[in-house]
Amino acid sequence: MSINQVILKRLFFIKYLYQLGIKQSSQKTPKDSISILMFHDSIELFLQLSTEYLNASTQTNIGFMEYWGIINQKLQGQQLSQKNQMRRLNKARVNLKHHGILLNESDIESFRVNTNDFFSDNCSIVFGINFSEISLIDLVDNSDVKYLFRDAMNYYEQNNITRALEYFSLTFKVLIYDFKEKFQAYRYELFGNENFILDCEDDTIRSDLDKFSYAIDNIQYILKYLIYGINLKDFIKFSLLTPDVSFNRNDFRNYKIDLPLPFFEEKEKLFSQDQLEFFKEFIFD
Repeated sequence: MSINQVILKRLFFIKYLYQLGIKQSSQKTPKDSISILMFHDSIELFLQLSTEYLNASTQTNIGFMEYWGIINQKLQGQQLSQKNQMRRLNKARVNLKHHGILLNESDIESFRVNTNDFFSDNCSIVFGINFSEISLIDLVDNSDVKYLFRDAMNYYEQNNITRALEYFSLTFKVLIYDFKEKFQAYRYELFGNENFILDCEDDTIRSDLDKFSYAIDNIQYILKYLIYGINLKDFIKFSLLTPDVSFNRNDFRNYKIDLPLPFFEEKEKLFSQDQLEFFKEFIFD
């Protein structure tokens, strides 16, 4: 059974809600307990979608733990995993939401792992797609963006982290370029195309002016992205993790790096799955 774009969008929303739970779980007590509600809601939405996708039931008001039996009947010998762990999560959610019983840090971490295992195990069983592969990339119209992102993922899987980081940066830049081109007729250059340049014959003053010009250029650079509605905190994080690249409009793969590679090669030791998920979310959000 193929997955259409409506199903894919709902899966992406489920994944997004789960990722919000992960972020919330890293907060200090008692704010970290809210993550349990997000984990539970993301799983319940997944179970509801699975029931619809498999035509497993027409009844309404299905209890949380009843989904396993209903869905398993449609899985042809396979079964949803993590049932006992999800029973514990459901109980913790009821205690928190209806009785105000907060969770300790170790319980929250345990439920985070259980939720991750639930999606990793069951998404492929029901929908035939790995949970880690769910992104908005398949909903993007620009084929260049799709190819560049998949190249980035291929480099990552080959453990060529340096090249993967370059291609993640390139994907983002091309996506922004495509967005700008669509509104070319309505575009107003807020800052113009030239860098902010001040000049003076005095060497001391010139040095200070150069620093000032550099600061103004950076402010302009950031503001241009904020105009697109990009989250500043996420943009700064993405910029720190990836090299700044510029490209040829006629050949996106013919790009140049504006910062030396050795700086980014150090990031290979620090690159994690969480950062990979951040890249996916940031680029296509």
